[in-house]
Amino acid sequence: MIKTLIFSTLFMLNSSAKTIHFSEEKYYEALEKSFSQEGNITFSDESIEIVYFEDKRKLLYTEDQLKIDKEGEKKTIDLSDKPEISIFFKLFRAIYFNDQETLNTFFTTEKLKELTILSPLPLIAKHIKKVNYKKTEKKLIFLDILFSSEDRIHIEELD
Repeated sequence: MIKTLIFSTLFMLNSSAKTIHFSEEKYYEALEKSFSQEGNITFSDESIEIVYFEDKRKLLYTEDQLKIDKEGEKKTIDLSDKPEISIFFKLFRAIYFNDQETLNTFFTTEKLKELTILSPLPLIAKHIKKVNYKKTEKKLIFLDILFSSEDRIHIEELD
């Protein structure tokens, strides 16, 4: 009986989590340089976990903080001081799960064929300039985010 309970609990936890393999390219305007990496993103009800393969870094986002673990060195960031990070994670989750209510909180939406263009509302316009993405029902083809600082992120789901 206990084995059955443990197995079903583990199954329910795994069934509520969704993992995708992705590539990411970040461009930093101040450095005039791009950085690329691959990893896995796992969405669960309360968090988003990103594991980068090359630099063995793990990010764990919850509603109010971001925990970073790089080769055993741990750091926690209070997201009340970094709203652009919080917005990025909320945006990514909303796009991935087609959460139009959350997207409408921060953006106006325009569809051009298969491309979706998000323009920020005044609430976040000082952090994000523009978002473009293409998504099928089951896969995020790409997500492009242009920040007000002119930094950019391009993410593609690989599998």
